[in-house]
Amino acid sequence: MSSVVHCVREADQGLYRRHVAATGRRYLSALAAKRGIDDLERFLSDDLSKLTSWQAIRGINEAKNLILEALRKNPQTIAIHSDYDADGLMGAYTFLTFVKRKFGIQLKWYVNHREKEGYGLQPAAVEKMASEGISLIITIDNGITAHEAIAYAAKLGITVILTDHHEPKIDQTGNQLLPPAAILLCHKIHGILDRAVDWCGAAMAWQLCRAIDEELGLEFIDAIALATVADMVSLADPDNRLIVKAGLKKMQEGSYSTPALGAFLEALGFGAGRSFDEEDISFQIAPVINSAGRFSRAAELLAALLDPASSVQSFAPFITLNEERKRLTSYWSARAEEIVATMHDQPFLVVCLNDAPEGLAGLIASRLENHYLKPTFVFVAKDGGWIGSGRARNFDLQLIFHADFGMEIKGGGHKEACGLRLPDDASLERFEKLLNRFQPEPLKLWVDGHLHAKKITKELATELSLLRPYGAGFEKPLFLIEGENFGRVQIFKEQHLSFQAEEVRFVCFNYQKRHHQLSCERLDRFLYKGMPTLQRFREEEYLQVIVNAVVER
Repeated sequence: MSSVVHCVREADQGLYRRHVAATGRRYLSALAAKRGIDDLERFLSDDLSKLTSWQAIRGINEAKNLILEALRKNPQTIAIHSDYDADGLMGAYTFLTFVKRKFGIQLKWYVNHREKEGYGLQPAAVEKMASEGISLIITIDNGITAHEAIAYAAKLGITVILTDHHEPKIDQTGNQLLPPAAILLCHKIHGILDRAVDWCGAAMAWQLCRAIDEELGLEFIDAIALATVADMVSLADPDNRLIVKAGLKKMQEGSYSTPALGAFLEALGFGAGRSFDEEDISFQIAPVINSAGRFSRAAELLAALLDPASSVQSFAPFITLNEERKRLTSYWSARAEEIVATMHDQPFLVVCLNDAPEGLAGLIASRLENHYLKPTFVFVAKDGGWIGSGRARNFDLQLIFHADFGMEIKGGGHKEACGLRLPDDASLERFEKLLNRFQPEPLKLWVDGHLHAKKITKELATELSLLRPYGAGFEKPLFLIEGENFGRVQIFKEQHLSFQAEEVRFVCFNYQKRHHQLSCERLDRFLYKGMPTLQRFREEEYLQVIVNAVVER
């Protein structure tokens, strides 16, 4: 295990007094003060007029004018190029459907085949589009590191409007290296906006829709909400919170941007009138979309989402595909854990799985990082080299892409998640040596306080729910909970455990694997990390904590 420190957030007492005076809610105010929320009214707002204006983005008017001119002259010369994950596909769905509804035009589109082409805009894709008469490419959720492909496009006389949200490459002096696109719309570029935002790729492309027709653009906020949660951008960002709240409301009301998107959600069990939240997007909806990309069927899913005739049955194959993804992920994760078990204790985990599907590398890396709490890289053999994914919470993964470390690593991403490609075994060895230059910080796991189970009330659980949505960047509140007067332990479905303490039900999923240190005979020896929630079953309400971790006192 990596060295782990549990840190308790402290409340700013001035903020707390101000919030409680305004709301009269002590638990909500305390949590907001612990998270440093200054403008609580805006944080809780549902008012979409508070979204950052598209006009604040430098270059967006020029991009809009280029697109409108190309639409007027010859729409068949325009192509959309999107990533194959949930973020890219929702962005492509939004832009393509918006243009179809606004102008009655079906634009050409291109989604990479993951196994054959890999991630991002490639020179071969540019050449193919050029042969089809394309003279304007609009990238969605990719392109900021595609220097070679965009330079090739310019050589062929193709204009590129880049919309992305990934990190640009950095030179030896720390300056951003930007590709030669005609217009670059990426909020990670210095100076493109006057205030910090953390939009996903679909949300950046969506700004172009808003620029062309604000009212029509807002009709697609359901798809942008899906992408925002799926891509794990910060839910502390005020725009992202507004997007997710409005998108969830729209979907729950059955007011979908298209019937096809409604059919897709209904196929997953989330039909109109069904109550669901951001965690359902993370764990039930987004994985189905991402599975299509992982198994190189993203173009098929996008085609179904764009087809007005698509029904619930149209999406059944993608649900089946996701079930296969789950099975394969479990199998290969177990294989990866066998490899880790043979390693000496070290700050980074580098695992190579020769025959695993490359689309699973990121999922396996996430599982290993969550279990061992160390920065993790999982590689799969491909074309004589290695393609992989990295995951970390206590190390900036973008450091490995700096040119001054003596090796060029293709790839990119974010601080906590990246994709990378190494051309041969020698490069893999050099990469492992490169990691020796770094020492990750101790992993800090934050909690919002200590609680005794008898202090958990319906009022507390209700007020904690008012600050939703929770997710990346604004994690759900976790407490270290102690108890006494424990009730009888129950095992259900052969792998899960539940017990009662005071008036609270505790549930430990997969307890033998995730909470193997738990001694059912001495439950009072442990602190249980989790969030109190108020559950309803039929006419009965009860308090429940899903145990995130078990910590010895």
